[in-house]
Amino acid sequence: MNVEDIWTDFLSKIKSKVSLMSYNYIFKDLKIHSYDDSKIIIIVPNNELLLQNITKNYNTLIEDTLNDITNDTCTIEYVFQKDIEKFTKKEKKPVIIEENIEDDFNDLKNYTYSSNFNPRHTFDTFIVGDSNKLAYGTALAVAQNPGKLYNPYFIYAKSGLGKTHLAASIANKLIENNKIVLMGRLTRDPEVRYTQTNNTLVASFSLAVNRRFTKPGEERQADFINVVAWSKLGEFCSKYFKKGQQVGIIGRIQTRNWDDEQGQKHYITEVVAEEAYFADSKRDGDASANFDATFGAMPSANPNSDFEISSGDDLPF
Repeated sequence: MNVEDIWTDFLSKIKSKVSLMSYNYIFKDLKIHSYDDSKIIIIVPNNELLLQNITKNYNTLIEDTLNDITNDTCTIEYVFQKDIEKFTKKEKKPVIIEENIEDDFNDLKNYTYSSNFNPRHTFDTFIVGDSNKLAYGTALAVAQNPGKLYNPYFIYAKSGLGKTHLAASIANKLIENNKIVLMGRLTRDPEVRYTQTNNTLVASFSLAVNRRFTKPGEERQADFINVVAWSKLGEFCSKYFKKGQQVGIIGRIQTRNWDDEQGQKHYITEVVAEEAYFADSKRDGDASANFDATFGAMPSANPNSDFEISSGDDLPF
């Protein structure tokens, strides 16, 4: 006899032994969880008064009825709905690692990753009240105007009040708006070109940006990100940025293409800078020498990239 049949028979018998009011209030919402080794676990709604009423006035009736149905001497245990997971037996399944992926798995589990932003932490899911509306408003302003308003932005509160949610909301908003925030060191001095159509200045350079994970015993690796800055911002970068300096860039990602002199199409993905900041401290010394010691000397820009642009205010490289 399975537990569902036991409980159906139990409710039918109880209904004939108590008043309709008692049945609806006491028994209707009870459920059976399991029947194992003469022990029956009954799930009770999360109501302390109801449980007290059951154990005080109806426990004997419940035991006798279930003993009669199961032809067993049962022990009855009552569990609140909210606590039932503690009594759920979870089957332990063996972990099977295929021979051909075992080495990859061992490498993967040895990586150390920094935490990622929770995609569920957004401004739309943040609950705003009188106590946090100022923090919410300033965080939203930071996301809409990064680096301009409330810079630096500092959040202080007790644990569990939404600091992490707001910080991740800012990051997720920047990602949503195609906003890229980079912190890295220049691999070379900015190179200046001018567009043929409007003679607009464009500065190009590359940033070495540290990756967010490392393998034990290995040095942190870096990605080299191409950056372009237009007009006055490009002039600022070409004048003040030097190889090895640590800088902060806020911008957007773009992918463009061009045809070389042989008619072959080339594609490049880069960050178009919208804001640029110094990030070095004065005591860092000779940034260029420090960079070469860390990353090695970097090659200069592609000498074959100075082709002509036929129309529009396109990049001259």
